[in-house]
Amino acid sequence: MKKQYFTGFVYTVLLLTILFLQTAKGQNIFPSTGAAGIGTVSPNASSLLEIKSTSQGILIPRMTKTKRDAIVSPAEGLLIYQNNSTPGFYYYNGSAWTSVSPNSANNTLSNLASPTAVNDNLLPMTDSSVNLGSADSSWKSLYLKGKIYIGGVPNIYVVSSNDFFAGPNAGSNLAYLYGQRNTGIGTNALLYGGYSNAAVGWDAMQTDSLGSYNAALGVLSLANNVSGNENAAAGNAAMYKNETGSYNTGIGSAALSGNISGNNNVAVGAYALYFSSYSQNNTGVGYYSLHSSTTGQNNTSLGYNAGSNIKTGSGNIFIGYNTNCGTGGAITNSTAIGNDVTITANNSFVLGSADITSWGFGVAAGTRAVKVGTTAANGNGAYLTAGGTWTNTSARSKKEDFQIQDINSILEKINRLEVTKWKYKGTGNEYHYGPMADDFHRLFSVGDDSSTSDMDKTGVLFLGMQQLIKLNNDKDSIIQQQDDKISTLESRLTNLEAIMHIQLPLSNIQQQTINVFPASLQQNAPNPFSNATTIHYTLPQNYSSAKIIITDKNGKILKEINVSGTGKGGLKFDAATLSSGAYQYSLYVNERLIDTKQMVLSK
Repeated sequence: MKKQYFTGFVYTVLLLTILFLQTAKGQNIFPSTGAAGIGTVSPNASSLLEIKSTSQGILIPRMTKTKRDAIVSPAEGLLIYQNNSTPGFYYYNGSAWTSVSPNSANNTLSNLASPTAVNDNLLPMTDSSVNLGSADSSWKSLYLKGKIYIGGVPNIYVVSSNDFFAGPNAGSNLAYLYGQRNTGIGTNALLYGGYSNAAVGWDAMQTDSLGSYNAALGVLSLANNVSGNENAAAGNAAMYKNETGSYNTGIGSAALSGNISGNNNVAVGAYALYFSSYSQNNTGVGYYSLHSSTTGQNNTSLGYNAGSNIKTGSGNIFIGYNTNCGTGGAITNSTAIGNDVTITANNSFVLGSADITSWGFGVAAGTRAVKVGTTAANGNGAYLTAGGTWTNTSARSKKEDFQIQDINSILEKINRLEVTKWKYKGTGNEYHYGPMADDFHRLFSVGDDSSTSDMDKTGVLFLGMQQLIKLNNDKDSIIQQQDDKISTLESRLTNLEAIMHIQLPLSNIQQQTINVFPASLQQNAPNPFSNATTIHYTLPQNYSSAKIIITDKNGKILKEINVSGTGKGGLKFDAATLSSGAYQYSLYVNERLIDTKQMVLSK
């Protein structure tokens, strides 16, 4: 370019010199050597023209860019000075006007046309010696399709407009073939690409080629994923072995590390669901939560080491520190809630450890083993005592609509109530005594036809006892009246004997009256009773035989027991072989019925 400029310049100066010489006078001569001199009589022998001056210069044609462009058929090498639109010397290179570059560099590159294209490598003169931009003068945007090398190793590059990779070998293999909408940061991160994935960390998702919508954060996280979709792994080696499993979340060091093809699992905490390989639908939150589960499904655990022993069991719930199952790890459909609680059987529920002494439902338990609520809406404060007795609320202030009952018919209804021995379906050999709820409801109008409370049964028994006590008191009053009459007759007879000084013979009827009527039968105690009771009676001085006969409600004789002695006595009756229900007992003296009473057996 400089050569062309110089040649054009020489031709132009030569032309001007010739024109000048046609009118020159004085020192302007043409030496015999053929050279011309201006301001010198001895031009240099190597020059065709030499001009010397210390006060003047050469002035070539000056014009605007418009006038320059209007020159008709400019000769190659034609030189002019352009005084507008980037002023400077321009020469015609045979096809276009070209600016003559100054000797010093153009630091602003203002002479470059926009856009400027560079079709060659830009290299520094010395390795690692110059910068691209500075702290005060930074480039605005960097458009890149390719790699950025750091220390000779590719660290950042873009496969397409939707993919970004940073780190040695990040997305460097099949990512070019399969990669779309991916972001990989770290050595070997997203080495094979995939679709719409994000991986940050050394070897994160390094083998993924077909998976989509995955996110991996941490060294070796999702490192072996091939085609699993919509997984999220955060932490060192989180979901490390996952290949085809989808819709999983592993957060924490080695969380879900062993999962291969399991789906819909959530592990939050270091080593949570660590050995899970083919498990489904598990949720483990806490350090070592569900750590040993391999193929179990539908398990839920919350807490440090919660459910860490479960292996193949399914459908379990573990809530609390170190809640666990037996060593077999195959428990199913069981729940453990509390601190350090262990379940050992299928289909079981354990609430609280052996150290727990009270539970409250809707209310503080206090000293009760179990206590529920405080109002009619949540149990009215019923509770289970420390000794294991369920206790219902019985305060008058908690009740309303009191109805006085007619106790005259209670015993008759109790007598009609069928009490049998039975067992609940599916309970093996666990038998019970009691009435049926539908019979109880029909007779006493409490409860319903499917359930009866112990309070209602106790209330009916109390009413029956009240009626029995009333009947017994009535009979005792009659007997007392008869005893008084007999005492009066005996006194009169004694007085008569004393007056007459004779012993009058008594007729058979009078003798029987004296010997029999003093006999009496009292109510058994306790009544009702559960196993044994005592039957009280009074025998006369003279009799030949006395016995007590026990019968059922139909009059069938169950036991006949001989009694002896005179005056008041008692018979202890053991009812261990009898069923719950109402029974009668009668006193016979000399084969004559003295009295009959009823007793109630309640087991």
